[in-house]
Parts: sequence; C-alpha cells; structure tokens
Amino acid sequence: PKGVIINESNVLAQIETLHISLSWAPGFTSVKWLPLYHDMGLVTMVFSPIVEGYHSMIMSPMSFIRSPYNFLKAIERYGAYLTTMPNFGLKHALTRLTDAELDSLDLSCLKQLCCGAEPINSIIVDEFKEKFKAAGLDGNYFLPCYGMAETVLMITMTDQRKGDSYLEFSKAALSKGKLDQDEGEDASAIYACGNTWNDTQLIIVDSKSNKELSEGMIGEVWVSGSTVAEGYYNQPTLTEKICKAFTDKGQGPFLRTGDLGALINNNLYITGRLKDMIIVRGGNIYPEDVELMISGLFTTDEISQSVVFGHIEEGTERIIILLTTTILDTTLFWVLMVEKPFALAPATTP
Repeated sequence: PKGVIINESNVLAQIETLHISLSWAPGFTSVKWLPLYHDMGLVTMVFSPIVEGYHSMIMSPMSFIRSPYNFLKAIERYGAYLTTMPNFGLKHALTRLTDAELDSLDLSCLKQLCCGAEPINSIIVDEFKEKFKAAGLDGNYFLPCYGMAETVLMITMTDQRKGDSYLEFSKAALSKGKLDQDEGEDASAIYACGNTWNDTQLIIVDSKSNKELSEGMIGEVWVSGSTVAEGYYNQPTLTEKICKAFTDKGQGPFLRTGDLGALINNNLYITGRLKDMIIVRGGNIYPEDVELMISGLFTTDEISQSVVFGHIEEGTERIIILLTTTILDTTLFWVLMVEKPFALAPATTP
C-alpha cells in the first residue's frame, strides 16, 4: 500500500465539486453503509455532512450484508434524499430482498443514488430499476460516477438533469482501442460515468506516446484540478511518474489514473485497467468484459464468482478464468469456448 498525500484544500475542493454536481440544498438526509476507511464512505458520510450541514445516518457494512432490507427500511424511516453504493450493493439488494419485503417499502423519498467504486453492470442496473419501481424509486435518481483516492473521491458524476445512460459498443472495435456504437448481438454495454465538474479537467491519452486522443478513442484517463493529491508519501519517484505527467505537447501536469476509457459527448466511458488489459493475437481483451459475459451465460447458482486475468507463457498471453461453480462437467468449458472462441484455448486442470 502507498499513502496518498491529501491536504485540506483537496478535501474542500472535492466537497465543493460534489455540491455543484449534485445541486445539494441544505438540511437533507443521507443513509449509507459504506466503510469509513474507504474514501467514498469517509467523504460522503463524515466530511461532506460536516461542511454542507446535512444529516448523515451511518450503518455498518455488515448490517447491510446481513440485511439489505433493514438498510432500505432506514432510507424510508429517515426520509433519505441521498445514498451511495457500489454495483455489488445493487446486486445484493436484488438477490436478498423478498417480494414481501419489497411490498412493504416506500422509497419515494430517495432522489439520488450515486454508484461507483467498481464497474457498473448494465444488466444488474436494469433489473434493479425495474424491481424497485414497485417501491417508489423512479426518475433520474441513478447517478453513475467515477473517482479514486488520488482525487479525494469523485472525478466525474452523471448530470441528474440529463439522467444516466449506457451505450452498446462493438467488441471488435473495442479490441482495437475504439468505441463504435453497435446494438448487435456481439456488443458490449458500457455505462457512462458522467462528466467533470468545477475545475476538474480530464483527457484521454495514449500511454506510450503521451499524445492526447480524439473522441471515441480508448486510452489512459488523465486528470488535473484542485482535488488532485500532491503525490505519494515518501515516494518522490512514483509521485513524479504518476502525479506530474505531461502530454507530448507539454500540457500538464496531470494525474495518470491507470484506468482505460474514452470520451463521447463529454461523457466518460471506462473500459478497464491499463495493467489488467490482456492482449491475445494483437487484440485487446478486457477482463471485465469476459466476466460480464460469463455472468450473462449462467445463473448465480451455477457460477457465483468469476475472475479473469492474463498469463504470459512462452511469449504468448493466455486468458485464465477462475470460477466458483457448481458445474462439474465439461458443459461449462464448451459453453465458454462457443461464446468466446478467439479468446479461450483448451487447458489442463489439476
């Protein structure tokens, strides 16, 4: 682990940016369960309420894991206007809530649900929206966002006036480093994480040449602004490399996020991590894309978890897939081979 140097000005700038992007009025209430050792929990559950003067009701993460119903009932009880959670929180609420519990909820008070900290699954979001309409959740309440500790928290936030959205892109174009809209069967849905606010500037850069890329081209996300940290504690070389980056034309300094993405109509679409990307036969494969494909092919009873990563063997990178599964025959392997034949090759198992 490396310590990020955050000063008071960074924190206050982040809170101001949240205020501007979410148009907060004084005196509202939030109910959240995020851990306080995580930036999303610390900033939105402690720092922001102190500065902005709104009420913050805090539940423990384990309380939410044990009973998402109690968390959702707390939103109703306290009339919460705002909550925040990652994608897995949506899935947990979907899978654990019973029909009887759903029928007893009135969540019409909730006007903002900020979702970030991990990739957003469009299938899960669609199911969540559809299910919780019955509890009064409707309108432009779902707000995908993107951020990291090196900027205190948020970098981009969905404009609530416009609402959230995702687009479907050609997987073939994705493998070549470009976002091309495609609604065919072989398409990948990616949620827009919104746009920058306040003085935050974001550009997409070729990580090898440091050249700024045009709209729709996939590259490393670079960020600058008053929320960006000074650097890493006691690591001047790393600070210079990551936090003091300049483009080939001398524009900067920028923070190199290590994330891959592209801009379309000023909205950021994250496609993966630079270090996680797998290159097979010259094509770029994003582990999250394969994991999403697997989750769409099987139920959670059949496969509860999947992890995808690359492994270089004799100069060739191969895809490794680890699964927690109840399928113990060759059916699983052949289904994956048919779905993703260019990416998978037979392998022995212990």
